[in-house]
Amino acid sequence: MQASNRKLGDWYGKIQLAEIKLPRFQRFEAWDRSRICSLIETVIKDLPLGITLILEVGDGEKFISRFLATAPEIGSRVHEHLLDGQQRLTALWRIFHNNYELETYFIYLKEFDDYKIDEELEDMTAYWRGRYFKKNGDKYPLWCDDPEETLKRGMIPTQLTAVTKVCRNQKRKKRLRRILNCFSASAPNSLSRRQNCLLKDDN
Repeated sequence: MQASNRKLGDWYGKIQLAEIKLPRFQRFEAWDRSRICSLIETVIKDLPLGITLILEVGDGEKFISRFLATAPEIGSRVHEHLLDGQQRLTALWRIFHNNYELETYFIYLKEFDDYKIDEELEDMTAYWRGRYFKKNGDKYPLWCDDPEETLKRGMIPTQLTAVTKVCRNQKRKKRLRRILNCFSASAPNSLSRRQNCLLKDDN
């Protein structure tokens, strides 16, 4: 058994390429919204994410396995089975895509909040907003999917790809860039590149 540090971007890459899967005996997603928000804040503050236990597969899988929730189901060769840590890695994969059906996750930045409706929200914290569908199929509240409206509320979506396009205040943009860079230092390279392209395009 060997202990080693692995960057979050490396975990992301293994999930994306289907190189790591879950043994069938692992339970399904169980984390509630508060634990997911706590995990987001752990990333923001650049704190350790905890211990993860893997089993190297070698020449063949030892257990019947399944993909992490919403991960690409492609036919790559599996290198590892995830024995402990799947709640954290599944949550991280999903918040980097913000693909939960009934909630959307944000990072709250007080200085960007033009509404100041909820004074109890603390700066640089994670926030979730419940979502629902109307009969016409639209997902409400609509502002959650509108970059300009989310920024007016100080809410930065955890996928971090759109809000920089609508920020025109240069002082605010500089701080927003610092915050996003802090988060994307742990985020996957593909998202970091997309974010940097938006920043360059908007200069």
